[in-house]
Amino acid sequence: MPLIAITGTPGTGKTSVCRALGSEYNIINLNAVIERRGFYTGIDADRGCLIADLRRLAEYIRREVENSEKPVVIESHLAHLLPLQPDVAIVLRANPAVLASRLRQ
Repeated sequence: MPLIAITGTPGTGKTSVCRALGSEYNIINLNAVIERRGFYTGIDADRGCLIADLRRLAEYIRREVENSEKPVVIESHLAHLLPLQPDVAIVLRANPAVLASRLRQ
C-alpha cells in the first residue's frame, strides 16, 4: 500500500487534514504511537516531550504499510525524520501569526 506522510509545524492543520481524509485511509498519528507503544528513548526535560526512537517507529510503520489494506497516512511534525521513503510527502505551512493564534487556543 502507498505511504503518505503529512508533516508541518504544530498548528498547521495536520490532524484536521487527516480527519477530512476519513476512513478511506489508515491514519497513524506518530505522536500517539510513540506514547502508546513506548517508542521513545527518554524525556526532553527542557521541552517536556518524549524523545522518539525513530528506528523502532520506522519498523512499526513498515509493518503497518505491509499489512494495511488501505493507503497509510502518517501524521506528525516528526514524519520527515523517519528513515522511510513515502510515496507522497505533504508539508503543511501557515502564516506565523495564524500559527501563534492557533497555538494559544
